Amino acid sequence: MNNRRVAVIALAISAVILVAGCVYLVFSSLKGQQAVTPTPRSATTPAATAPAGNGGTSATTGPKGIFQFSSHNAATNSDNPSLQGTNLNYYWSKLEPQQGQYNWDVIDNDMKPWVDHHKRVILRVATSGWTQWDPTLNSGHATPQWVYDSGVQSVTEVDNSVHPQYWNPKFLAAYQGFIQAMAQHYDNNPNVAALQMGIGDGGETKVDTRRNNDNLIQQWKDIGYTDAVWWDTMQKIVDMYTSSFHHVPLAILPNSSFIGKTKGYGESKVLSYAIDKKLWLQDDGLITNRQLDPSWMTVPHIEEQRQETKQSGDTLQDDLTAAINVKATYVLIFASDINDPGNAEVLQNAAKQLAQQ
Repeated sequence: MNNRRVAVIALAISAVILVAGCVYLVFSSLKGQQAVTPTPRSATTPAATAPAGNGGTSATTGPKGIFQFSSHNAATNSDNPSLQGTNLNYYWSKLEPQQGQYNWDVIDNDMKPWVDHHKRVILRVATSGWTQWDPTLNSGHATPQWVYDSGVQSVTEVDNSVHPQYWNPKFLAAYQGFIQAMAQHYDNNPNVAALQMGIGDGGETKVDTRRNNDNLIQQWKDIGYTDAVWWDTMQKIVDMYTSSFHHVPLAILPNSSFIGKTKGYGESKVLSYAIDKKLWLQDDGLITNRQLDPSWMTVPHIEEQRQETKQSGDTLQDDLTAAINVKATYVLIFASDINDPGNAEVLQNAAKQLAQQ
């Protein structure tokens, strides 16, 4: 009886040990699974914050909306709730009067009232312009004198504005230094919504936008212009921007780019190039019933009013409707139209529609 009792006790103890072992194994297995760190998915940058630069500028960096334009960089309307911000325009000579001497305070001070109201700015720095555009910012002498003193040739227009020999290696080297310095100061600034690349006259893709100079083409040919040379120069300038800016979206401003009328050199060449580079586009011809080639809608694009409505005869409602219809990312509206109290409701409604697109 005693032997049988001992055997039963031994069997019970063995069973307990077996169960305990199983419980231990199960617990250990579960604990091990919990300790395993899952393999992270490859991070995808949201479209709203995607980096710019080579291959990345097509990302939108904030809400779509209306920006004030042609205000001579005034702070007026910085508190207007219908605006996303303003377009600030400058000329290289004002920002680098001496080589390596940068006046970023000019831009920073103009940005401040807009940033204080939680708005953003679109920046443009041009290397040539018309004298009448903004004499206080030296628009007629947009390239610094020290660049010409280094041996860069120029064309003097009928309004006495001076335009550089853009393809001169000394011009390109000096301009690249400026672009790199500008990128160091503004590329990581979240208050900059976009940068309009300064390529030709007024930043656009044309060496000279005057229409009342009968000698225009000959003047440019005299300092080496051909459509092929200009096309090569445009690409070099774009490369200088895309290699320097990696966060702020970069926009190119196509405008009848080639003055030589050479076969094979047309606006489609510039558009295809810009889209392949994933650059933003800017249309400086917003009018009522504006129509664009469908390729414009493949990348973010900015619409700029061609004229203020008191000159064009349009209504602001019609201009903004046209911008909405072509799926504009940002719309640049003349300050005079924004200042008109009769346009307040139009601006408010358009701002809502753009934000919802």
